[in-house]
Amino acid sequence: MTLHPEKYATEDDLQWFDIEKYSGLENATLAQWGQLIRDRVWLENTVNAHLKSPSSLAPEDREALRTFCVLHFESIKANPLHPLGFERTSNSASHVSDTPTVQLLTGKRLTWLSAAFDELDPRPLIVDPGFAATSDNADHLFRNFAHLMINMNVTDAVIKADFAMWLRKYRKSAVPLDGGTYTEKIKAWSASGVVGYKDLTLFEKISGKKIRANDKVVLIRPDGGSTKEDQNARRNLDKQAARIFREEVCELLENSDR
Repeated sequence: MTLHPEKYATEDDLQWFDIEKYSGLENATLAQWGQLIRDRVWLENTVNAHLKSPSSLAPEDREALRTFCVLHFESIKANPLHPLGFERTSNSASHVSDTPTVQLLTGKRLTWLSAAFDELDPRPLIVDPGFAATSDNADHLFRNFAHLMINMNVTDAVIKADFAMWLRKYRKSAVPLDGGTYTEKIKAWSASGVVGYKDLTLFEKISGKKIRANDKVVLIRPDGGSTKEDQNARRNLDKQAARIFREEVCELLENSDR
C-alpha cells in the first residue's frame, strides 16, 4: 500500500464507484452522519499509520495493518452508507455535562479550536457582533458556538442571573450566523457529494493509484458542467472534505439534536 503518483486508476479500477449509492445520505440522521465521518477518519488514520510505519515493524504486523484497511474499504465499496463500526475513543473531547447547545470547552476542544484559528479566518469562529460570518467557513461547526469563561466558584443563582444578562445583551447586538443548523448542513453535504469524494481519496491511498482531478469530479457530478465549473467544484470539495472529516465534527454532530 504505497502511493505511486505516476500510476493512474483505470475505468475498471473505478467500477465500484456509483454516486447513486450515496443518495440515502439525504435522509440520514445526525448520529448516522457522525458515525459515517468517524469511520472514514479512523480508517484514514490507520492507512496513514501503515504508510508511515517504520521498517522495524514486523512484516506480519505490516501485512495485518494493510489487510485491515483493505477489508474495511471493500465494505465501503460494497455499501458506502453501511457503518464500519469505529467507536468513539476514551480520549474523547466530550464531557458528561454536555448538552446539545451547551458543551464544556475541554482541553481537546480547545486544541481543535486553536487549530481552526490557524487554518481559517478566525473571525467567524468568534461569535462577535462585529464580524460577519463568511461562506468560506460555513462548514466549520465551531462557528455556531460562543466560547465563554464562567467563574464556577460562585453560586448557581449568580451564574444563572449573569448568564441571562449576558445572553440578553448578546442577542440584541449579535449578527445572526448564516451557517444554519446541523440538519441543514448535512443536507448541503449530501448534495455536494463530499462523502463520495472522500471515498475516492481513500481509494487513492489504499490502492496506490491516482485519480485525475477532472475524472474525480466527473464521478461525483456525472451530469457535469463547464471545465471552469468542474475546477471550482473540485476546489470546493477539497476544502469541504478537509473541514468535515474530523473527529471533532463527529462529536459535535452526535451531541446535537438539530
